[in-house]
Amino acid sequence: MSRVLVGCPTYEGKAYCLSQYLEGVRRLTYPGLSFLLVDNSRTDAYSHHLAALHIPVKKIPFTSDPRDRVTDSRNVLREVVLTGGYDYFFSLEQDIVPEPAIIEKMLAHGKDIVAAPYCVFHVIDGKQVLVPVVYDIHPHNKEGLWYLPKEELAKSQLKKVKAFGLGCVLISRVVLEKISFHHAQGYDDMLFSKDAIDMGFNLYLDTTLQVTHMLLHPK
Repeated sequence: MSRVLVGCPTYEGKAYCLSQYLEGVRRLTYPGLSFLLVDNSRTDAYSHHLAALHIPVKKIPFTSDPRDRVTDSRNVLREVVLTGGYDYFFSLEQDIVPEPAIIEKMLAHGKDIVAAPYCVFHVIDGKQVLVPVVYDIHPHNKEGLWYLPKEELAKSQLKKVKAFGLGCVLISRVVLEKISFHHAQGYDDMLFSKDAIDMGFNLYLDTTLQVTHMLLHPK
């Protein structure tokens, strides 16, 4: 059985969705998993709170740039996968609650990188629009990327795409042996997607997977 590490970067600002997230993790039905949060908060208070709840947590030093904090946290998780004998990293950010059998469904595809779709609000043409954090070839610029069309999300399919956020993604050890997390102008997710494709990996989206994004549905 494949060993899977479930976890994500976190900080005290995610406390609003902690209980829902933990319940979602507890409901995961895959038997071969471990769990770890990496706290990049300014102080140790949130880590102490998590530890008091018997949640595995590692505190890393605080840095001023949030992109550095997220990237550093994700690289800690990568290192745990590589040194701990894990076969996969299930990147599950703290505001995402997945369906219980999501890991089994992702593993069944036999792919190195499989994501579940989730949405955020972005401003487009001056309006707040709900869009998936999944990108494919721009319909009017073949050199650029754009949000995956809603009609593609509505299909039940395993679709090859060009980029996605790291909110709910299963990543194989083989990928992490070749790619570490880093950022430039934005966060690390888009560069991870680019690095993976440049290294010859494909990015797959399973549109049938169900998650709740707590950013959109706060308690």
